[in-house]
Amino acid sequence: MQATLNAQTSWMTTVNHLEEACDEVWLARMWEVENLENHYRACQDQLFSYLKKAINH
Repeated sequence: MQATLNAQTSWMTTVNHLEEACDEVWLARMWEVENLENHYRACQDQLFSYLKKAINH
């Protein structure tokens, strides 16, 4: 009986570690996406600024 409880505890510990690792990977990917979106917006703003200057001159 104790062996079964130990195995169950080990399994749940492993599952919890996997869930935490997946959460960390997901959060890291979301951070990367957010940074890419910010970079895209900055490039877009810069492009619009250049176009506006080119049209007005």
